[in-house]
Amino acid sequence: MAGPERMNVEIAWPQDGDYRVVRIELPAGATAIDALAACGLDAGQGTLGVFGRPVQADTPLRDGERLELYLPLRQDPKTARRRRAAAAEKNRPRR
Repeated sequence: MAGPERMNVEIAWPQDGDYRVVRIELPAGATAIDALAACGLDAGQGTLGVFGRPVQADTPLRDGERLELYLPLRQDPKTARRRRAAAAEKNRPRR
């Protein structure tokens, strides 16, 4: 736990096919946009959430929270599944 004027938060964002998580210390009352700026991230890249709940960039954070940056999907999950299923069917041995 940080002191009364400071707080610790985690920031999580996708990077290189995985998620990167860092813990930073911020002034008490810092917002989501302040936390992103401290990590060199741009809020315009995606949607923000705290523990899976959507939040706005001006949302004040609390000590111990985890701010998450969700990037847009590269492709529709249903389309990707259909492509994988079609490829598997094509490669399946015939009887």
